[in-house]
Amino acid sequence: MGQYKYGRRNQKLMTNLIFFGIPASWSLYLAVDYFQGDSSRGFFGLLPPEIRLYAFMSSLAIGIGVAYVGFRSMVKGSQIDGEIRLEAGRLRMDVRYGNRVEPVELEIRELTFVENDDERMRIASPGGEYIFNSSGFVSGDEYQKFRMEMTCEKYRK
Repeated sequence: MGQYKYGRRNQKLMTNLIFFGIPASWSLYLAVDYFQGDSSRGFFGLLPPEIRLYAFMSSLAIGIGVAYVGFRSMVKGSQIDGEIRLEAGRLRMDVRYGNRVEPVELEIRELTFVENDDERMRIASPGGEYIFNSSGFVSGDEYQKFRMEMTCEKYRK
């Protein structure tokens, strides 16, 4: 049967950069700018001296909050990682739950297709719901083959 490579390595890198890199660099910039607040070049130089501490603390809290929300959104939930195998009427894959990876094996005939289109396939099983994005596969043709094999296997008697 089929064997497909799945995983969003580049998207994970970009997401890490957005959620952690930007707030961290902004917080670092604000810290340096705050301690050089007497110069008129920075952000805090535009503010009166009485307000600088409050603006710094609120900006720092927002930066930390955004980084925390980004971290929680990356860690929460399950993510399919590695290879997806369709063998003998079963869907086998590795699923990442936070920091641990567990093998999952599902009977294809027990699956319910919630959504099945060109962008993504969402299936529900007694063990949970799984989403396969087309961008997670090596190519669009690979995703189409996976979709076709899943639907053929589902209705095969």
